Amino acid sequence: SEPLREIIELYWNALDNRGQLSWQSVQLAVKDRADQLGISGGIWQRQCGILGEERTALCLMIADRNADRSDDYRVRDTAAAFVGMARSEARQGVVVNSLLGELIGYHGGQRLQPPRAAAGPLGPAA
Repeated sequence: SEPLREIIELYWNALDNRGQLSWQSVQLAVKDRADQLGISGGIWQRQCGILGEERTALCLMIADRNADRSDDYRVRDTAAAFVGMARSEARQGVVVNSLLGELIGYHGGQRLQPPRAAAGPLGPAA
């Protein structure tokens, strides 16, 4: 989502000095986005304890991306979608793997082209 993109850019500027985007910057940005969406710190910490910080962050990124969709997979409540996705991931362990390709392959509802030089850490803004 655009709000997540903006938060990542802030951390990229502050922590990575606009160099290579670090996973630490992404994780901090995703946690801030979770706070914006009303996901409590307790829920976030519980999911991090169960799934690990990386998979928890990926669940939030996927849920946040799905809020921007315009098809049948669009979610209206990003926080609720995150909680459901994290619970499914904890039970089955396949949710993130099955959706990660889509998160990587799509941006703003359109298929990404092969990588090229980008102006920011996540490529040009849509």
